[in-house]
Amino acid sequence: MANRMSFVSVTALRAPGLEEILTPKERLLWSGRPGCGLKFFQAVGEERKLQVFILVALVALWATLPFIDADPEARFGRFKALFVYGIATLALLSFSAYLAAQRQFVLSNLIYYVTDSRVIICRFGRNWRLGTRLFVVSCEHSTTFPYEVLPTRPYPSLRVGTLLSEQQVQFLGFGLSHTGHPERFARGVEPIYLDYLANSEQLLAMIRSCAGDRKAANDV
Repeated sequence: MANRMSFVSVTALRAPGLEEILTPKERLLWSGRPGCGLKFFQAVGEERKLQVFILVALVALWATLPFIDADPEARFGRFKALFVYGIATLALLSFSAYLAAQRQFVLSNLIYYVTDSRVIICRFGRNWRLGTRLFVVSCEHSTTFPYEVLPTRPYPSLRVGTLLSEQQVQFLGFGLSHTGHPERFARGVEPIYLDYLANSEQLLAMIRSCAGDRKAANDV
């Protein structure tokens, strides 16, 4: 894992442009964006499970109301239950909205590029001075990195690198990770994904082919 981190770099650009991102000898092979999750009500991946859990919890909560004593003198009567249930409902709905907003915000600000030498993830965000920047995460192609196509829903995702949490690309949080991602596999470490792409397998084959070509050229 540590070796793979050495192939990952993060930079911030003031003036976003493809000519600022690619090197003169680099050849662009593919570009795209996450294939799903860019809309507020478009839950993806692990977020779907959380949203379903919240819905079930709300239904179960209010289903108990008819069984609560309607006597105004009761220690915990229906009037108090309405108050408590209302607060709980607002809290759960707020949490649900946060999950959706965080995922939408991250995914709608991502652009992906695959060149003959690396995978590039561009992320619009703000620095610590609240200035708008284009954060560029570069993952060089490798013949040894365990690339993985994850069966996320509704489209698979491709893991292309590993990033230390302290290298996250935005000061205010909301880096590359979002609520739709699978759980983190190590504390302080973030996997780098190309999210929800129908052509993940084809991209993986392209990356491995480029990595093999680079290795062969370096061995000559």
